[in-house]
Amino acid sequence: MFEGLVAKLLNQYLGEFIENVKTKDLSAAVWSGEVSLLNLKVKTSALDFLNMPIRVIDGFIGRIFLKADWSSLGSKPVTVVIENIFVIARPRENVSAEAKAALETAIHAKIRKLSAWQKFKLASPAMPEGASASWTEKLATKIVNNLQISIKNVHIRYEDPSVTSKATTASCLGVCLGELKLFTTNKDWEYEFLTDIEAKTLYKRLDMKNLAVYLNTNSEQLNQSTDLDYYFHDNKSFRHIIPPISGFMRLTMETDDSPDLKKPKLHLLLGLDSLGLTLSERQ
Repeated sequence: MFEGLVAKLLNQYLGEFIENVKTKDLSAAVWSGEVSLLNLKVKTSALDFLNMPIRVIDGFIGRIFLKADWSSLGSKPVTVVIENIFVIARPRENVSAEAKAALETAIHAKIRKLSAWQKFKLASPAMPEGASASWTEKLATKIVNNLQISIKNVHIRYEDPSVTSKATTASCLGVCLGELKLFTTNKDWEYEFLTDIEAKTLYKRLDMKNLAVYLNTNSEQLNQSTDLDYYFHDNKSFRHIIPPISGFMRLTMETDDSPDLKKPKLHLLLGLDSLGLTLSERQ
């Protein structure tokens, strides 16, 4: 039952990006509140939201991991970890025909989402007035406020074989990311579980490690048979135009609904290591 529920939720919210999650693909330890989805296939339409003439030809997500202590949601955070994301994209061959098909797919997807939401609302039992509804809303707010997200090892690569002379090579533009972590902190930007859901100020911190961009003008085309070390580690064959950089983001959010013109609703502070840009004559 638990596995089926997780599969349904993942299909609903990640269905635009990954293939259907089957119950047999789930590794769920119900007693510990841990769910692990392994080796998920990325849909060919995963990048259609960019509205660009490109398509995914190959891709996978190594693991999606969810940890939640169902008996202590009011005192322990829900943690989501997504690891080993690899996507290869190439130009669309028949732009007009594929664009029409993509539009029809998007319309059908929205209709399915609307239908699923309506069924969910009709099937949901009515909440009792007063304390129960208030307790549920407070718990949901606390879960969202303390949600921890970690994304590790990302490699998104665009290959254009049309600009090279050999059939097995391509001009390649790639974006690599070592890790991205989002969590709640105190006013000193140190991790803290927020217990006061009525706090007027919320602090969020985002840490980024090893973001890099490379451009190879004549490189072998990749596929899933390639060694994972090549996907997710700094390879000497990558010609970086932006070498690996790390940084952080600190977000202060005022949750009080009463207007205060002297205090901004959002305050964002960004910090980056030294940012480099290199281009060779061929690039």
